[in-house]
Amino acid sequence: MTFVAAREAHQLTKAFTAKLSGKRRGDDRTVRRDSYDVDDRRANVWRPIGDGTVAGAMDWRDSLLQTAREYDDHHRGDRGVRPLGWTAIRILEILLGVRGVPICFKTGRLEPAIDTMARIARFSRTTVIRALARLKEHNFLRWVRRSQKTDRKGEFAPQRVQVTNAYFFDIAALPRNVRQRFRYLLNRRQQRRAADAARMQSPPPSPPPPPQAPSTPALRDALARLGARVESASTPNGQYPAQGVR
Repeated sequence: MTFVAAREAHQLTKAFTAKLSGKRRGDDRTVRRDSYDVDDRRANVWRPIGDGTVAGAMDWRDSLLQTAREYDDHHRGDRGVRPLGWTAIRILEILLGVRGVPICFKTGRLEPAIDTMARIARFSRTTVIRALARLKEHNFLRWVRRSQKTDRKGEFAPQRVQVTNAYFFDIAALPRNVRQRFRYLLNRRQQRRAADAARMQSPPPSPPPPPQAPSTPALRDALARLGARVESASTPNGQYPAQGVR
């Protein structure tokens, strides 16, 4: 008997025994109590990054990262202990698509596994979990735990399994001064990008019009004689006889 067949036989035996004894399967212990089903509207927490465009999302992303770094520097303790630390900043970069995790700027959909973040950052799983907790504690990140139904309906087996978290960013949850700093950095980046776009779209300056010829023959003759005198006064090879200088 194969391992799969033995496991299925074991599950059937447990289900039959439970049915005879009148027992019913309780809540799945492997699923957190505060988890929502993936199809539950409460698990649909994603929102566009910036204005949803690539350029706008990158302005938004860079502004949030700079705000987090400045926050980490400003609130450093007497012994150099930082509220976020470089590990949390690294995880924030990963979640914002800087380091390997794909993020849809248009929808904000973001659901990487903790093991995936650990592999990209080269951290242990515990380090990632602690970094996520610090980001959440200081309101730079939020998430919703999710679960999903299994295909074991009617079996004496887990009916739900835990799946990856749904991560999202809530700028309104940041402290007021931190939120204001983020808005300032974002506005400055947006203005700079708009100025660059306007500069690239503006037409090149037109060349100056050619000089007009004198309207009267006498004036043309006078200018011609003046030009001839200037030409005759110039000397070759940079010589200036009047000053005796070569």
